[in-house]
Amino acid sequence: MLQRINNIMTIGNLEKTNWDLSISIIVPTRNEEKNIGRLLSSIKPWMDYGVEVIVVDYKSRDHTKEIAKEFGARILEIDKPGVGYACYIATKYVQSDIIIRTDADVIFPPYILPFVMDIFSKNDEVLFVSTGQVFYDGDFTDNLLIFLNDKYIRKPWHTRGTFLAFRRDVLKKINFNPKLKVVDDHFFGLVARKIFSPKVFYYDYMKAILTSSRRIRKMGKLRYIIFGPYFDIGLKLSKILYRLDN
Repeated sequence: MLQRINNIMTIGNLEKTNWDLSISIIVPTRNEEKNIGRLLSSIKPWMDYGVEVIVVDYKSRDHTKEIAKEFGARILEIDKPGVGYACYIATKYVQSDIIIRTDADVIFPPYILPFVMDIFSKNDEVLFVSTGQVFYDGDFTDNLLIFLNDKYIRKPWHTRGTFLAFRRDVLKKINFNPKLKVVDDHFFGLVARKIFSPKVFYYDYMKAILTSSRRIRKMGKLRYIIFGPYFDIGLKLSKILYRLDN
């Protein structure tokens, strides 16, 4: 676990601007003024090199949109709630080769985009890339729980909304389910595994993004331990919805 935290401190190579693949990052938001600035601050160095950020906002009543605009993000306003719908709409506007779906309470370590682009650039068979995560506001127990889950339980297709990178070409066969108000990220990975194969997923639990521990705080540690980040009601709901849609 300490090695994973040390990896986060690794400095990315901002001089690497000769990627053949372009990147767009999509962020669903609603009243995220306390978080969106941290996320965009961590991405800003890459935005200066051409990385696009699309913030898809559902009727925020705070300053989420204003903060995002100050950082140069593209704003899409939607009139229907749900992260599934927000991400689905965002993909319709993306022209980049690589799409990254993330959450507003995430912070990108400097190395994360070079790492992801290196994977996609060197292996044409990889369609999806995901990482582990570290809670920047969590305690030791929080981070131990997520580390053990990432290392021993989580499968590559157990995708998270905190960080999911994929080739835009996959949208010809799969997209986020606009009917889902939650667990769109889980559903996306399950369907992708069904349509493609486990071999197209690249997952490195030792590479991690930073995110808040608000889910643990909302669920409570005991419930989080019992159900786990992926074997919870949301994942079961995803499987049920997938069977209904097919």
